[in-house]
Formats: sequence, structure tokens, C-alpha cells
Amino acid sequence: MHAKGMTMITPLLAIALVIEAVGSFCLITGYRSRTAATVMFFYLGIVSVRLHAFWSQSGNAAATNETEFFKNLGMMGCLPMISIYGPGLWALGEFEISSDLGKVGTRF
Repeated sequence: MHAKGMTMITPLLAIALVIEAVGSFCLITGYRSRTAATVMFFYLGIVSVRLHAFWSQSGNAAATNETEFFKNLGMMGCLPMISIYGPGLWALGEFEISSDLGKVGTRF
């Protein structure tokens, strides 16, 4: 990151760790997944443009960063869908037990 001209690397790495760990947990479990997907969408956009700028490199570095850039772009493609439509029926917090029949039902 220092080679990319960035300063305050340790706090930025700590923030990145929190966003990736908590965001991944939220997306996997479905808890606050809309918020997590929105935050991770913007985070991946910034990281992709700032750290994986393959268009300004050549050789193996360009090929590696191009792969990482398009990987992030692919992940960014699914995050708006989760932000808009939600995590689905099997997410934590989306279920409540129906007291009359003992069946699982949604809150919707």
C-alpha cells in the first residue's frame, strides 16, 4: 500500500479487516445484510480503483492486478442485488415461530 502512495496504512488495514470480516459474517448469516452489502459495494469499488489499477502497469503486475480488479468487480455485481432484494428467506432475523401451528413463518 505504501508503494501506491498511501499513508496511515495501519488504520486503513484495521478498517479493511473490520469491513471484510463483519461484512462477510453479515452476508453469510443474513443479519443486516442490506447494510453490509451496501458498505462492501463501496469498499470494493474504492479498493479496486485505488489498489488494483492494472491500466497503469505492465507485465505480470498488470496481469495480476487485472485479475484482482475483475474479481472485485464480479463481487460488486451481486452486492446491489442483496442491498435491494434482501438476504432471502433463510437469513437470521427473517423468521419467527408461529405459535398456533408451530411452523416457521416469515415476518413479511
